[in-house]
Amino acid sequence: MNHSNNSHQEFIEKAQRISVEEAFEKVHSEKTSNGEITLFARNGTLHLVYCLPDETYVTTIEIQACWEAQCRLAADTSSVVAPRRFSEAAIDKAWKLGIELLVV
Repeated sequence: MNHSNNSHQEFIEKAQRISVEEAFEKVHSEKTSNGEITLFARNGTLHLVYCLPDETYVTTIEIQACWEAQCRLAADTSSVVAPRRFSEAAIDKAWKLGIELLVV
């Protein structure tokens, strides 16, 4: 495994640790073309975390993909986690959809 793959996996693990520390239990995970979607459960609710370790500028495309995954997996809430910035349009769309944005 090369360094970028290690960094990629470390980012995903760090993002997932945030949910685990909040007493969420990992119940499902799937790879995407640019990251990983993980579904967590706590007290009967489901929270989806969309990790984008290589995205330096998150746009509405990624927010829409998160929303679609949230609907498909019947999650109650969701978060998009990225290492850098979110576009103004992405921030606005996420706010309207109730998606939390985290820079890790």
